Order: sequence, then structure tokens, then C-alpha cells
Amino acid sequence: MTTVLPPLEDTDGLWAALTEAAASVEKLLATLPEHGARSSAERAEIAAAHDAARALRVRFLDTHADAVYDRLTDHRRVHLRLAELVEAAATAFPGLVPTQQQLAVERSLPQAAKEGHEIDQGIIPGAANLRLGRFAGPRVSRQVILEGRRIWAKEPEARLLVDEVVEPDELDAAIERSLTRLDGDAVLANRRMLNLADESPDGFRAYMAEFALMQALRLYGHDVIDKVGRFGGRPPA
Repeated sequence: MTTVLPPLEDTDGLWAALTEAAASVEKLLATLPEHGARSSAERAEIAAAHDAARALRVRFLDTHADAVYDRLTDHRRVHLRLAELVEAAATAFPGLVPTQQQLAVERSLPQAAKEGHEIDQGIIPGAANLRLGRFAGPRVSRQVILEGRRIWAKEPEARLLVDEVVEPDELDAAIERSLTRLDGDAVLANRRMLNLADESPDGFRAYMAEFALMQALRLYGHDVIDKVGRFGGRPPA
């Protein structure tokens, strides 16, 4: 028999509660029919189990995020990219994020048949909502993000978003000129300080956490699933 020891000192009981909740989700999934064949009561039951486990994951990371990161990176001596970090977390902290096997199964299924493990892994988020307003102003950013406005190079607003406009056959030369201008020893340090003045790391992390959650949840919205089904030739549910 193999005993899995707590990956961190569990003084607050959150890790024990999380692992129990994650195990309950998997146990319940094993008893349920496939996603599309579940009754309303069964869908509500598994949704409640998922929500309970996800709430505990949030509480656990709110308290132990630094310790988790230190454990995964050997006290920050090892640099891991996002995909490597998630894979390491699945091994070191069973139940915190889905395993590679769970994700492989999930990705092999049509959108409407997925359980939602990708929500617990998160997605690679974008930062337009966070940063566009700072560069283009609140009115233009809302027009772009909420209404789908396109800003063409000839418009006055384009000067807020791009540094240079060139013909397609001049693009390579323009890139080389830009690289030459940025090829200085002080550029990296100055860029870091400019970014720090514009955007605090804590603010960026808070935004990304919320953005990733909202985007992952949207993957399983009925309108998204119906749209994917239409593209795949399946009638809407």
C-alpha cells in the first residue's frame, strides 16, 4: 500500500479537505453515465461536487500559493514554464490540478461531452482587457472588446496602438530596424522598470487569475457548446 504524504504542513486542514473533495468528484464521476446522458439531478449533483472542490482549491492557493511554487521550483532555483508547472503540480499535489492523463481524455472528447477538467488547469490568458484601456482609453477599449470594433492603420486611434506602419514588402526591413533600436544593454532593465511602473505584479496576478477562471468557465457555457456543435454539424442541445 502506498501512502501519499501531505505535500505541505497542513496546519489549517485545507489540504486534507481538498484531497477529500477531489476524490469525491472522481468517485461520483465513476458512478454517473456519460455527460450527455445525465439527468438534471445528476448534472446538478456533479456540478455541486465540482464547485466544492474548486472552492477549496482557491482557498488552498490563497493561503499556500508561495509554498506551492517554492516546492515545485526547488525554492525558485528551477525555472518552469507554465505547462511544466501545471504538470509538476499534478504530481506533487494530487487533486490540485488535473493529471496529464485526465487532460488527454478530456481533449479527445467533443466539447459537449467534456467534464470540465480544463477549468481546473486554467488556460493561457490574454491581457487586452487589462492593458488596452491604458493605451487607447476606456471608450476605444470598450468599443474593441465589447463591440468588436476594428481599428485600421489609417485611423487616428491607430497611433495609440502601433509605432510604425509600412507596406507589406517593407515589413522585414522595418523589423530589423526595430531590433537594432532595441539592441542595447540597458533596454531590458529599462523595459522592466517601465512595465513595473505601469502595472504591479500583484495586480497582474489578480487579473490573470480571474480572467483564466472566467474564460475556462465560458468554455462550458451552453451558447459556446451550441456554437461548436453547429460548426461540427451537430444540432444544438
